[in-house]
Amino acid sequence: MLRKWEFVLSIILILATAGCQPVVPQPAPDASEPETIAPLEPEPAVTEPLRILFVGDQVMAENLGYDVHFAAMAAAADPPVQVETQRVILAADRGDPEELIRAASLQGLWQAGDVMNTLRAGPWDWVVFHQDMVLPAYALGMTPEAYAEFGQTYVEYAAKFAAEVEKAGAKMALVVPWHYKSEMYVTMDDMLRVVRRAADETGATVIPVGLVWQRVKPDDPAIEAPDRLDSCDVCGLRHLRRTDPALDLYAPDSDNSPNIAGTYLTAAAVYAALLDRNPAYAVYAPTDALPAAGPNAQLRDAWKDVDANALPLRKTAWKVVEEYRNR
Repeated sequence: MLRKWEFVLSIILILATAGCQPVVPQPAPDASEPETIAPLEPEPAVTEPLRILFVGDQVMAENLGYDVHFAAMAAAADPPVQVETQRVILAADRGDPEELIRAASLQGLWQAGDVMNTLRAGPWDWVVFHQDMVLPAYALGMTPEAYAEFGQTYVEYAAKFAAEVEKAGAKMALVVPWHYKSEMYVTMDDMLRVVRRAADETGATVIPVGLVWQRVKPDDPAIEAPDRLDSCDVCGLRHLRRTDPALDLYAPDSDNSPNIAGTYLTAAAVYAALLDRNPAYAVYAPTDALPAAGPNAQLRDAWKDVDANALPLRKTAWKVVEEYRNR
């Protein structure tokens, strides 16, 4: 016969065993599984094609042009958005600093007949301006006073263009460009501050491409530059994680030109800002727009190293554009 303490102990053990569930080891997530996105609510259909004029710096035209990839990305959406684009870029001799500066500035674009003639020919739904914000500033000398002068000139000519864009019945957008790869005196915050001021005065939409790039490649080379302009840290997006530490956005041996990944990321940011849609759901690869043979074959090969990052790049563009809107 069980003694009283043995009986109580056996009851406790029975109850404890009955209340326990076996622990089943959970498999570790498959790191190789591709990133996915949640189903999307149906987007309203766009019945009329959007006509968008892109004006500005030569980097717009690299890798076929981010306007071309933006239009192709829009066509790949569900439902598709038909976009007709035209691009006006001032040709410049890269060996002539003064000519490069003229071609890269809003002032030079304003003085060019081709830009005004195309703008007035219309009709346009959007006119997008992309200006290099480093070269024109260097022409004035790298001091806070000189950059303030550059900023005033940018705002002045943005206002001139805004009046013409309004006459054309279109909306204006201003691109915040990406930072130069090398150490430069001008910071992302300096450029953003100027564009925001122009946008506030003209009602233009800001396309924060530089902030999107900074989210993917957060190292700002100008942070440690001596005697740089005071930073306003406008959106708090500095020093954020990379989408992929190995992913580069710059073309080899170039300080500012994008490679195919940079062009793709820029197209996704333009898509998010102008269409107010999440580009993550616009499943598009640049190879869809690149001929299999000829000079673009090299771009097709380059995209093979980027393809796995296509969805993260599009998601990053949407996240940063949304953060900027809701700041």
